[in-house]
Amino acid sequence: MSVRFAPGRIARITAPCFGVRQTVAALLLVLMLCPAVAAETALGWIDAIHGPQAAFTLSRGQDRVPLALFMPLFPGDMIEVHDPEASLVLGLGQDRLVEVTAQESPYGLAMVGQEPTLAGNLLDWAGSSFAALEQEEQASSMVSASSRAYGENVNLCPDLDRVDQLSAPLLEAQPLYLGAGERPLHLAWKGGYGPYAVTLVRNADSVTLLAAADLRSTSFSAEPLALEPGAYTLSIEDIGGLRVEALVSVVEPGALPLPLGPEAEELAVLPERVSGMIVAAHLAALASQGYGLEAFQRVAPLAEDEYQPAQVLARALACGSTSRTLAPLPPPRPVE
Repeated sequence: MSVRFAPGRIARITAPCFGVRQTVAALLLVLMLCPAVAAETALGWIDAIHGPQAAFTLSRGQDRVPLALFMPLFPGDMIEVHDPEASLVLGLGQDRLVEVTAQESPYGLAMVGQEPTLAGNLLDWAGSSFAALEQEEQASSMVSASSRAYGENVNLCPDLDRVDQLSAPLLEAQPLYLGAGERPLHLAWKGGYGPYAVTLVRNADSVTLLAAADLRSTSFSAEPLALEPGAYTLSIEDIGGLRVEALVSVVEPGALPLPLGPEAEELAVLPERVSGMIVAAHLAALASQGYGLEAFQRVAPLAEDEYQPAQVLARALACGSTSRTLAPLPPPRPVE
């Protein structure tokens, strides 16, 4: 499910000027004809942050606004990058990413754009959600979220691991739900002492779908499995016999609490990996209701593809901080 942008999609701004004449003219026409709509419409979002908060200034009118992943960007926003080693990646429309560095700043949002036709409702929610995740991670580990690795064979919560305990926050809620289909299984846990073993058994006929052994880290991705609706037993065990076991209910995808109606329409105008991240974060906010494992399945491939927001969410799910940090999606904003 990971999505890679085609080569050249991330474009550096080559001059401090703000855009081409056609873009300026089109934006001015929108502002003249639909000022109320333009004022509420997000031109883009912050897709990645490479550097500390102090390296950037985002000015919105007379205010200085702290940066956060997925924060919506609006006409009139002005971005400055103060550190030559730092950069921001901005999402501007369906398939355009722009990297802004100190050399090209200040960078004004009023003069760029293929703008997504959305009111910013989902991006507002995603921005506040990921700001909370970053704060939670830094408070608990004192390590910058943007600098920590993610991937198979990486211990996602090394500062929280205790070899005398084995736990898997992904599996703590009961019941747990996964969508049916031919799909990989992504897992993470903490503590214990490797090597580890993971098994997945279909309860109806006691068929073992997965039996992985000699796992040396606390994260694991299995090859695609044929997951049919029904009950399964998933277990993780370390070399000393510590064991975590959970009952997993595989359900039809339509039974999952995915965004519908206006929310789905808003998601449709965003790039696939951004909309996928928002859906995963929504499911992560419902982890206490059993949907954290499904959220992890959706975010892990993007995290392995080095997508920074996905890495933040994957670590939060693996380490067990999403339920107290995230709130579910808000109701859709009415369109006038």
